[in-house]
Amino acid sequence: MCILTRVPLRLPLIVLGLFAATCSSQTTDLSTQALLKVAPSSCSSNSKTSFFSVPLLSCETCEGAKIASSDGYGCVCPPNYRSDPTSTSLCLDCAASGLVLSQDGNTCGRCSASVTVNVSSVLAASCYNSTRPTSAGGKCTCPTGYIITDYNSSGLVSETGKSCLLCPLNTYVASSNPYVCVQCPDVHMYRDSNSGSCTCKAGYVRDSNVIAGTIAQDIPFVGLNVCLQSSQVSQVKYTPSQYGQQTFNDVIDVDGSITTSMSVAKSQPFLKYFLQAAVQCQNNQKWEACQTLANLCTLQLFDTTAPSCATFQTYVSASTISKVHGFNGWQAYYPWLFYEDTSRTVLLDTAINRQVALSGPLSFLNITLSVYALNGTFLGFQDLTSQLLLCKGDERIALEFTRIGNNDYKDCTIDLLNVINTYGEPVFYEAWVDDAYDKLGNLRTDGIHLFPIPIVITNYQEGSTKPNQAVLSGTSVWDLLDTVVLHRRFFLWDNLSGKKIPDTTTTQSSAGSTSNMVVVRWAKQIQLRVRLQQDNPSTTVDEAMRIYPPVLVIQYQQQVTSTIPQGYISKTSAGQSLRYPKVSFSSTYSKDLSSYWRTMMILFIVYNIVMVIYLGLKFSIRNQSTSVTLSGMASDVVGVVGDFYFWWLVVMTAYWFCFYKLQAVVKEMLPTDNPPLEYLSIVIAAVVCKVLQIGLLIYEQCNVDIFFIDWEKERTSDRTSSTNPGEAAELPNVSVWRTIFMANEWCEMQECRHTSIEFTLMFVLFFMAGLNLQNLDSPQPDVQNLSTTQPNIALRFFVYFIWYAIVVIFQLVVVKLMYHFLQDPLDTFADLCQLSNISTFILDEYLHGYYIHGRSVHAHTDVNMLKMQTNFEEENQGKAPSRGLTNKSQEELRGNSDQVFEMYITDKLRENYQQKRSSFFPTGGVAARGGRTADQRNRVVTMCKAHHQINEYLQVNFVGDIEAPDSKCEILEPSLAHKIFGFPPRTVREHTVLLRDNNNNFSRVLLYGIEWQLLIFDFLVLITWDLIFQNVYFAALFTYGTSMVVVKLRSHFGSKNVAIKTLVDERFLI
Repeated sequence: MCILTRVPLRLPLIVLGLFAATCSSQTTDLSTQALLKVAPSSCSSNSKTSFFSVPLLSCETCEGAKIASSDGYGCVCPPNYRSDPTSTSLCLDCAASGLVLSQDGNTCGRCSASVTVNVSSVLAASCYNSTRPTSAGGKCTCPTGYIITDYNSSGLVSETGKSCLLCPLNTYVASSNPYVCVQCPDVHMYRDSNSGSCTCKAGYVRDSNVIAGTIAQDIPFVGLNVCLQSSQVSQVKYTPSQYGQQTFNDVIDVDGSITTSMSVAKSQPFLKYFLQAAVQCQNNQKWEACQTLANLCTLQLFDTTAPSCATFQTYVSASTISKVHGFNGWQAYYPWLFYEDTSRTVLLDTAINRQVALSGPLSFLNITLSVYALNGTFLGFQDLTSQLLLCKGDERIALEFTRIGNNDYKDCTIDLLNVINTYGEPVFYEAWVDDAYDKLGNLRTDGIHLFPIPIVITNYQEGSTKPNQAVLSGTSVWDLLDTVVLHRRFFLWDNLSGKKIPDTTTTQSSAGSTSNMVVVRWAKQIQLRVRLQQDNPSTTVDEAMRIYPPVLVIQYQQQVTSTIPQGYISKTSAGQSLRYPKVSFSSTYSKDLSSYWRTMMILFIVYNIVMVIYLGLKFSIRNQSTSVTLSGMASDVVGVVGDFYFWWLVVMTAYWFCFYKLQAVVKEMLPTDNPPLEYLSIVIAAVVCKVLQIGLLIYEQCNVDIFFIDWEKERTSDRTSSTNPGEAAELPNVSVWRTIFMANEWCEMQECRHTSIEFTLMFVLFFMAGLNLQNLDSPQPDVQNLSTTQPNIALRFFVYFIWYAIVVIFQLVVVKLMYHFLQDPLDTFADLCQLSNISTFILDEYLHGYYIHGRSVHAHTDVNMLKMQTNFEEENQGKAPSRGLTNKSQEELRGNSDQVFEMYITDKLRENYQQKRSSFFPTGGVAARGGRTADQRNRVVTMCKAHHQINEYLQVNFVGDIEAPDSKCEILEPSLAHKIFGFPPRTVREHTVLLRDNNNNFSRVLLYGIEWQLLIFDFLVLITWDLIFQNVYFAALFTYGTSMVVVKLRSHFGSKNVAIKTLVDERFLI
């Protein structure tokens, strides 16, 4: 065997070359802001002197005579050459001096004269026929540093038995396997002749011994068992107790409470890696060590006061080469963790030239990840697919977030026990966006360039402040340019830094026990935010089709492991969220909408001015109609505001839907807030106003003055049987059933509408859920994409409106046709008034109301069927006068109504009418319930007298005054101003004025007349419930319930009002 002898440095050195030829196409220009995307394996495959530099993430050329290492990530001297300690670029040829290379590759040596050793001469003894076997069957033993072998020095099986062979100096023999020489774990180690174990050579110390100190039982669990230069170890200014401590903020503790700060002493990864990384990263001795130090700093969330980050920053600040690839903050040859440029400069950088589109290759955002293991190993480049999604599933769906404009959202729950036990060590990432285009939009000739994606860690702290916390509230990162802090590296889970080394256990296997895990951490929320650039009019390129650097926002959550429930946990269990926390990933594509909101604000102000003008017009009409009441004016205010804001919401959401969902090229993006505060504020205002309006309208309808004027004459002198003859003499013997019948018909109409809420909600559900068209609300610029994702609330409003409007319009068209060709219930009621010989007198305001003239042209209407049929035949044959107040023919009326009128009465008529009621019911009175007591009977008698006198008064002083030959009362056709705006006639208050009501406007005191208000009310209620539940089924169910409550309240209190005002006993209203 050959024994190498060290050769003094004064021996001639043969230098193969000082510098190798430079590969110009692969050498990095550190001054240009561009990083060329290359496959690491392509560097060494193109040239033996080219390697992939992990710190620079690019192909570089080896210095001097060095060639690429076998892994392609560094440079080494050629075979049988050693490196020159005085220069990183020189390699010294050992063979040129008749020497051979040492095993550690650092020295040249020669073979001694006596190079062959007789193995038998160094044998302690032969085990063949040995007198030293053990009772268990015997075994051979060798001196320290020797292995047991069956072969002799010639390589043949020894006939004399097993032999002992001396191992090389940089190996040792493990007690568990005495047949193999094991390489010492560090090139700076040799075997101790006494103990037989590996020990560091002079000037070096073992990191495990330094870290453990006087606690010997910690040695197996700390450090990497490597030798470090003593002089460099002494330069590390932190003690193991300092750099071995990991601090977590806002930790979920017992019962879900939050502990502001929690420290884990003797954190396993920091005691294992920090010292080696801190020493070997000095002066960039080993790039892996610098990567490890950067990873440790990332685990401490870039806390510059933490030992790992402080040490890293110290080394980086001493670097003389900055702006690697033109990026400020990236120092050669260190990992890039911190930005030197301001956040404003970084986030508004326009260096990315690739355009965006809705189809073709530019419709996807291509992102590359550079991946690192905790120990600094570079794991290569990866195209971003589903790495950021802790929620795994169909990757075709998972990749939807990379499609331009798709505001995607996914969430799920993860099992923290799996994170601890099965996820493995944390992996570290840097994100880059791919750009294959130059400034003019042409494809680059040199390939794809990578541009860094800044990371916003919302947990990041500077002292006691959290500058990135505002990002969690939904605020755009681009609105926090002067406060947000950016970094470069991130991880998805951390099941290691919260694990402490064993305190008492001395077995190596216990180091991995979950009982040592104190805190576990994971990415609770990840958001990819992309923003379009603003166009620069001075250039020929449309910058609005390009993007600023995307931003990755990450919120970490940390939890004490002792709070994690064990065993089976049901979904309804109280502690299930401590075992299965929710995690989410979302992507948001946006643009600067400041000009849009500025324009919208101007339009909104103008819109509000128009609304105020319209409201003033309504007040003016009320004033001219002498209908100024508190409830009426309040109803007008909230009604106008609710209606105006509703239509504003329709127009606003229609704009977003049409210009976002239907766009062919990327021009518009949705607001990042979901929902936008402006939208939500208007929705709340519209809903509140509309609810108040409906409440006030129902209140007003349930308090109208209504009276049924009975024109029927008594036929005989028979009087109603009474114990008091005076009562019978005062009251005519006319059947009351016709009045009761009309009162019941009116009560039935009170809860009727032109549309059916059941039909509406059923078909809205059919479109939204049955046909899955509710997914049109997805924040994706593709109207054909019906994939399920978190809805955009503003788009959802318009999607609801589309189907709601379609269903409602369909019903209104069908109802209109039915009313035209079959029967209109309002016309039917007016005909019933004629048939019953009863007129309906309604006052919805003090001097305004409606009159349905029901006086029959026949002497009596309370007749049998035969007589009624005879009366109809007389009318058809023209033997009876025409129906109506003026008895004009249809030709004279020219299609106008002579039966239904809108009326404006005089103060005198109103006062006398009110006085008549007050004389009988000073406190307002209620309809008598009837009964056997004297008081109840007196109330019935009073009610009957009151009904008779009011009936006569209206016949004579209202209808009679209108029909008198010298009457000043006017019967007019409504003017255009009245039809459009409701302006009253000019002669109001001077005398009674009747306007022919061709549209049955008396329905305004019924639900029929507020159908449009109810439709808007129902829709806004539907939107409100959907905002609360985010579920179309629950929204429809609760909307139906709300609508039914409104109808039943209107029916109940309306019927009571009819009983009070018409003086019909409430028991007869069924």
